[in-house]
Amino acid sequence: MPIKFKCDLHPWNFAYVGVFTHPFFGVTDKHGRFGIQGVPPGRCTLEVFHPRIGKIARAVSISNSQTVVDFKVTPK
Repeated sequence: MPIKFKCDLHPWNFAYVGVFTHPFFGVTDKHGRFGIQGVPPGRCTLEVFHPRIGKIARAVSISNSQTVVDFKVTPK
């Protein structure tokens, strides 16, 4: 779970930090798209995090070719 770091002088200045035990992660662009490169084929769990929703996970099958997952997250 990411941890929120914030500035006590500037409340708009904050970041979420997470530490992973693997090299597979991605960050969304301004349109909400992301990519994760180099994931080996097989089944894995894809987790997304949104500050207002929390963590959402889905089982995914990765193939040797490009795998596309539609993962819609709607903030409350």
